[in-house]
Amino acid sequence: MAYLITLSLFPGCALPCLTSVDRGSCDADDTKCLCLNQQFVEQANVCVHNSCSGDDLTKSVAAALEMCRSVVSLRYDHLCLHLS
Repeated sequence: MAYLITLSLFPGCALPCLTSVDRGSCDADDTKCLCLNQQFVEQANVCVHNSCSGDDLTKSVAAALEMCRSVVSLRYDHLCLHLS
């Protein structure tokens, strides 16, 4: 249930990125594992930047930060999320 609530934070343009990139050994609903998986974060980040723009990109980055901050202590640079 928590995974569905988390996904609802993201605009539609970001959803395929979160569900299609390689999760490695993380289960789809293991937010902590996903947030600590650098490969997943980097691939999802590239996909979101290619799929979303403007407000949707800003909302996607904010949702990712909120999602990961809820389960792990973050350093912003670990996520490599940016708006450029």
